[in-house]
This record gives sequence, structure tokens and C-alpha cells, in this order.
Amino acid sequence: MRRRNSVAQHFIGIDFGACNIKAASYTAQGRQRKIKLNTSIGKGSETPNVIYYKDCNAYDVGTAALRSAELGNKKNMITYVKRKLELEHWSAYIDSLGRDITAIEAATDIFSWLQKTISNTLSQKQIRAVITMPVCFSEMQKQRIYDAAIAAHIDVEAVITEPFAAAFSIENVFDEEGEQVVLIFDFGGSTLDLSLLRVENDGDGEVCITELAAKGMHYGGIDIDWDIYTRSFKPKYEAEIKNIIAAEDTSGYAEQELVSIVKELKEMIFDSEEENAECSHIFRGIQKNYIFALTRDEIYTVFSDIKIKDRIIQCLDELFDSTDEITKDEVTLAWSFGGTSKIPYFREILSEYVGDDVFDSEDCDMDEAYIGIAAGAAHYFYLKNEENDIEIHNIIPFYIGINENNRFVKYINRNERYGFETFYNPLRIADLEKNNYTISVYQTFNDISDAPIDDEDIVFMGKIELDKTLYTDKEAVLFKMKMNEKGELHIRVYECQGEGQDCNIVLIEDKVVLIGG
Repeated sequence: MRRRNSVAQHFIGIDFGACNIKAASYTAQGRQRKIKLNTSIGKGSETPNVIYYKDCNAYDVGTAALRSAELGNKKNMITYVKRKLELEHWSAYIDSLGRDITAIEAATDIFSWLQKTISNTLSQKQIRAVITMPVCFSEMQKQRIYDAAIAAHIDVEAVITEPFAAAFSIENVFDEEGEQVVLIFDFGGSTLDLSLLRVENDGDGEVCITELAAKGMHYGGIDIDWDIYTRSFKPKYEAEIKNIIAAEDTSGYAEQELVSIVKELKEMIFDSEEENAECSHIFRGIQKNYIFALTRDEIYTVFSDIKIKDRIIQCLDELFDSTDEITKDEVTLAWSFGGTSKIPYFREILSEYVGDDVFDSEDCDMDEAYIGIAAGAAHYFYLKNEENDIEIHNIIPFYIGINENNRFVKYINRNERYGFETFYNPLRIADLEKNNYTISVYQTFNDISDAPIDDEDIVFMGKIELDKTLYTDKEAVLFKMKMNEKGELHIRVYECQGEGQDCNIVLIEDKVVLIGG
């Protein structure tokens, strides 16, 4: 592969996970490294996605934030910041600040800490990075991550989906001659994200990587912890939990701490090699201590009760149903990523679905898979900038349409490539006048059209304001639409001038708008 001339620099990937944040870098010479965000001895390179506000000028992030919360006021801590970014309006009152903090403000502070930590680790003042997001994030949510990182002085090259990034961490996947079809199964703390890619290597150094389809499910390790707590742990220890909450829950955080114990027990169980491991935890209360235990069988019973296997298979089926190019029998390689994929139950579902020859549930380096999204994002960044012989095409993971008379009218299909442009479509001048020459753009992850614009599955993306002085007394105009990877929506508006065979289609307005900002 031919490399471009470049100065020494680091191409950085950041996996801003719901539970943990991971980072990795690629140098211009093609060397990869994990970036250690956690300075605690014996801990991994990741750090919890948690922030603790000490006062107006100071805050702790990650493990330090958890330590501060143990010693201080838990009301000054914000956890699962990524989940908060998914909510349209979220804020929390922080005692130490004497005011509310929004999700974007908390994310900006965490990214500021990341910027300083990465800069010090790599001895590089300017931090350029590719950041990842779930497939089921809306363009508005994607823009919030982008805005928070930019405000923290991180130069954001792109925000790409997590499973698409993960594909670029698979060793030698682009080196094999011929065509491969790769399925990425990324089960993390907040979502299950799937991506289907075609990798074509012509044997002469030219490689084309095309994302064919993507699908997300808004359910992850955080939800699993809550289901285990409510369906198994709480009924089992009902009396003990009532005593703890009655005696100690003065600030409303006792139940949150009990769910954290469930999370810890779950991780201990699946770190064990015993078939039916049982792990215990001592809860040191104010009045007395309690011993809590959980078994692998109890967790698997919860999985059966919530029918999580059926939901995952449905998600996989919908991934393949969304593309007419590939069936599951044509998949040559499957790979699992994410912290929740450490649980064998979920890897076995994938193995059953595609076959042992495509994915061996027991032959997985889960430590590497855990950091794989950040590492893949860094590798993607490197390839986009340093390799002339690699062609990369990723896709729009949702449908895009506009508001026409309070109905959602679809114009761009899910799984179209970024840069795809629609055909000419008519737009009535009367409708433009009614909306003061403003086009409202929406998205949805479901294949719906001509639905009420206030349908809960339809999400507002942004507005495009046209220059009404450019439009004549024609009854209608034509328009084309396309979106690029940066979230910019390109609208071209045309007018038919002349009659019959002498009619010419003339461009009258060309708009590029950053959607979601």
C-alpha cells in the first residue's frame, strides 16, 4: 500500500462508552498503542465515564470521580453521561456548584479531561480524533458528542458508528485477497450495534471497504444489570434491601449502590471459568453488614425471562432484511466487541446464528475486543489520511425525510452511502410559502413514510432556510438531497424554465447545512 507523505503525528480514536471510555492511537508510521486513561495500579487502560464536581473550578473524572463520591456527596456525581446525551432535555442539580449541569456540559468537561490526559500521554499539544457513537444515535445526538469534543479543544475528524469503527481493529482483515463479508457484533453498556461490511482486495494492493447495512438495539449492560436486580436480586433479598433503604437511604442512592453490587457480581461471575460460578459481596452498612450472592444460573434465568435471545436474533434478521446484497449464509467472518460480549451466552447466540466456522464463541480475545472500537477508530483515521490504496464507504444508518403538510415524507433510505444524492423531487411553492420557505428535516430508524410528523419514532434533525427572493410564480420546483459523513445536508433546488421539449432544468439555490447543530 502506498502511503502519503506525513509528519510524525498520532491518529486518535476515542470510544466514549456508556460505562467506560477507551482511547487508542496510530502513528503516521503505522504503529498502534492503547492510551492509558486509568492511572490506578492493576486497572486496565479504560476509565469509567463518570464525573464528580468538587467546586466551581475543579472536578474529577473516571476512577478518581468514584473515589471522590465515596468520600463526599454522591449528589455531585454524574454517571452514564452518554445515556444522558440521548435524552432531549436532561440536567441535574449539583450541590457543589449550586446550579444545574446539562448532559452536554458534563460531556464537555469529560472531553476536556480527555484532551489534557491524551495530550500529556502522547506529548502532543493538538489532539485530532475520530469519536464513535452507537448506530441508534440520532444525528442530533451525534452532533452533541461532536459539539462537546470541539468545545473541549479536540479537533474532531469524524464521528462514526461503533461497529463500523470496530471492523478496522480486526487484524489482517484487509490483507486477504478476494472478497470477504464481515459481520460486527458490538454489545456494550448501552446498546447492541451491528454492522455488515464487504471487503474487496484485488491482490494488487487496492482495497475497497463498503458498509452494507447497520442496525442498533437500545439495550445493553446497564439494562441487563437493572433486569438482574429487579427480577432476581431484589426478590431474593427483599427483606435485607428494605432494611438497607430504611436505615441508610437518606440521599436516595442506596438502590443505585445495590445495582452497582449486581454489576460487580455479574462481572466476577463471568470472569470465572467455573461452569456455575457463585460470587458474593459484603455490603458494609451503618447498622450491620450484609452478604449478597449471585450465581450464573440465576443470571441466565433472567436472560430467559426477558427473551433477550429472541430480541438479538430479531435484530440480526432485520440487519440482513435491510440489504438485498447479502444473506447470512454469505458471511465469511464475524467478530464480537464490547463489554457485554464478554458474557458467553451472547457470543453463543452469534455462533449459532452464523455457524461455528464463521464465529467460534470460545476463540475470542475479549480484552482486545474490549478496546477494539477505540483502536479501530484510530486505524480508520490513519487509513483515511495515510493510505492511498484504501477506499472506504460507510452508510447512513437511518431514513431521512421532510415535513410535508405535517406528514413525514421519506427521501433517503437507511443504508444508503454517505454522498448518495436523490433523484429530482417536486416541492409545491404553496407549501414553501406556508412554511416561510423553510424545509424541516427529520429522521427515523424505522421504514415508515407518510406518517404523522409527531410520530414518536420520527426525530427532528434541523431546518433549511431558503431565500424566497429567488423563487418565481411557478407552481412547483424540484429538489435533490444528499448527506455527507460530517452531518452536512446538501439541498439543491431547481426550476423548469421553458415549455415542452424546450424546458431546461436550472439550478436556482444550492444550500449546505450542518444538521443537528
